[in-house]
Amino acid sequence: MSKKMAVRNKNDKNSDVIFSVPNFSGTAKLSVKRIFKVTLLLGFAVVCVLAFQSAKTIVFEQWKVTEISINNYLKQVEPSSIARILKKKEYAYLLQIDVTKLQNEIKELNWVKQVEIRKKWPNTIEVLIEEYLPIARINKKLLVDSGMLIEANTQKEMNKLPLLNFRNHEFESEYFKTEGFKTEGFKIEYLEIVERYKTIQKNFISIGIVIESLDVSESLAWTINTSNKIKIKIGRKQHLQRTNRLISTLHFIEKFETVKTIDLRYNNGFSVDRKEVLKELAG
Repeated sequence: MSKKMAVRNKNDKNSDVIFSVPNFSGTAKLSVKRIFKVTLLLGFAVVCVLAFQSAKTIVFEQWKVTEISINNYLKQVEPSSIARILKKKEYAYLLQIDVTKLQNEIKELNWVKQVEIRKKWPNTIEVLIEEYLPIARINKKLLVDSGMLIEANTQKEMNKLPLLNFRNHEFESEYFKTEGFKTEGFKIEYLEIVERYKTIQKNFISIGIVIESLDVSESLAWTINTSNKIKIKIGRKQHLQRTNRLISTLHFIEKFETVKTIDLRYNNGFSVDRKEVLKELAG
């Protein structure tokens, strides 16, 4: 608001000059009202935020994780390592847990092959883990069923497994399946060796033969050493066919406990070497 004042010019009686004078009192009152409104709105917003946070805390506390259930048949994965992950703030309440992120984090642990997370309301997290299955030793690591090499937790568990000896081959990579042997134009993938070995191991167990170690030479020739100190020479190829031939005709071998070496590197049979006698069986 402003007040208007009329001032007459002394030299011109017919002219008037109009001046506008600001009304400072009215402007000040308007500014105070605006500040009051803004302050009131800000105060209301703060109250709403505090009320929301309080309500959120009350609701979240109802679903705070107080119990962790882990499958109890684990042989390699330490439950304490899983518990350490779940102690993070982001996994404190069921409502805020990102299941995919948690699964990926647990899967980074050694020996975890698959993991499933289940929320059990109101306060429980269930962790279901499938471990890798160790099948053999390679150097100071364990070869698992996926073809991967993993550090053993104890030397004792390593000694229980058969040994795979690869002559003049070092395994720097932890992923056994990503590389392969190649010699004189002949190539075989590591994982292929693993799959064949697993099949032969299973077939031999069915007839009472326990494999202690497998030697793979520079030329990729296979030799199996059994727990009863018998060497079984398989050669570079037809590993499954040759071992199956032995299994199907094993009953022809007399006094099996006296056998020193069995040579399967024949097209239609195999030879048996005893300490003093060499006996050849035609297939």
